[in-house]
Amino acid sequence: MNSPISKGNFMHNSNTTKQRPSLLTVKLFAAKHPAFTKSILRSWVFYRTENGFDQCIVRIGRKLLINEASVFEWIDRQNEESKQAGSE
Repeated sequence: MNSPISKGNFMHNSNTTKQRPSLLTVKLFAAKHPAFTKSILRSWVFYRTENGFDQCIVRIGRKLLINEASVFEWIDRQNEESKQAGSE
């Protein structure tokens, strides 16, 4: 029998399954993306309400996780804002 369940897979309708964001600790994010040090990430987290990085943070109790995709979207927005400010 060749059913999805017999192979350890669960039946999911790919159209309705929502992609979960990749949530990483500061340490894991820095390890996965060496261009970003733990120090700069912690600085962004500390000043998150001033710099808009709060959109990249997910808190579960005391645990602070960084949404990987949101970080790169945030960086793109920062670059756009700096380009606009430079052209004025």
